[in-house]
Amino acid sequence: MSNNYVQVAPNSTGLKVDTTELTVGANTVERQNICVADPTTAANVANVTSGGALKVDASATTQPVSGSVTLQKRTQILTTTLLTASASYTSSWQDTELTGTNFVALALYSTNVSITYGNWYLQETDDASTSAMFRTVNTGPVTTAATVATLSGQIKARYWRVVVTNGATAMTTLFELTATESNAQTSVSIADPNSNAIPTIAALSTDGNSQYNDGIYTGSCEMAWNGTGWDRTLSQPIGTNAASATKGSLVVQGSSSGTPIPTTIAAGTAAIGTVQPGNTANTTPWLTSQIPTTAGGLTTTKLISAASTNATSVKTSAGQVYNIQAFNTNASARFLKLYNKASSPTVGTDTPVNTFLVPGNATGSGIVVEVSNGIAFATGIAFAITGAIADSDTTAIGASDCVVNIQYK
Repeated sequence: MSNNYVQVAPNSTGLKVDTTELTVGANTVERQNICVADPTTAANVANVTSGGALKVDASATTQPVSGSVTLQKRTQILTTTLLTASASYTSSWQDTELTGTNFVALALYSTNVSITYGNWYLQETDDASTSAMFRTVNTGPVTTAATVATLSGQIKARYWRVVVTNGATAMTTLFELTATESNAQTSVSIADPNSNAIPTIAALSTDGNSQYNDGIYTGSCEMAWNGTGWDRTLSQPIGTNAASATKGSLVVQGSSSGTPIPTTIAAGTAAIGTVQPGNTANTTPWLTSQIPTTAGGLTTTKLISAASTNATSVKTSAGQVYNIQAFNTNASARFLKLYNKASSPTVGTDTPVNTFLVPGNATGSGIVVEVSNGIAFATGIAFAITGAIADSDTTAIGASDCVVNIQYK
């Protein structure tokens, strides 16, 4: 049996339904044909290939379906209520399953100066009842009063909301917070902060709408058009560095003027001189010089001996001895003894740390001791002068036999 039709009778002449005969199981049946067709030209019908692809024109190959994609967007005023000093506004959670939102652009305007010291946050969550599940999508300080501040971000969770914290002064004039929701985000590699055109990196360094205006990252970054300018999002992948063309590198600008922070200082400049690296052999001598000053230096003490053992306290706390000059005008030797003690020593009982022999000579003789790194005294510095070498000796010397100078810290 050939292809046929089913007779229907809605009017006196009768109408026909196009069918195709085929075998289903053990039965021969008629399949009703439904076509995508031109309403005026009967031959213009859409074709389906053997592979199942729908033809959208008369060509022999399948074609993509073209047309317009509708961007859904809505803008709402979240609040105009003035905030008191240090107060916060928190919007209700917005359900993206009801709106289809996956991108939010916020705008805030206040004529009150205190808002300058506030902050605001775009948050998201999948569980609006558990604060531990709240995540910050984007945040930043609110800009100068009487200037529209913008904040935006891609919403990946079910709910979103915005939190605004006021500064230390209560608002007394206009305040308005709006949110624009959409089902798409405009993304470009590097975009002009003030127009829809693709901009230069230099333009980004002075981007007034940027959340990172005081120190931008050069390279590729994600941008979103907020209706009046481009906003950088928090996720900023590092691509090719604009200055060095090195993959994965990052340049931090010193200011919004775009001047990079220098990473090297030329050797030999008046500011730093020439510095040789540590842990390496010196290939050339280091040239140094000592410059006299009027401050600092060592403390000095002087003693002309009395007719005793001359037990003397030099310093009552920890210190170091760097220089000793001791001279003797007696024909017999004298012995200068140093003690680690915070008071005058008990001669003959206390044990000296060091003992120095001062040679005897009626016309004068002596010693000069210089210790560049110092002799350490943990408790204090004290000394005595005796007529014999033993630690236990208590022999007194004569008046004006010796003169002793000690420099210490």
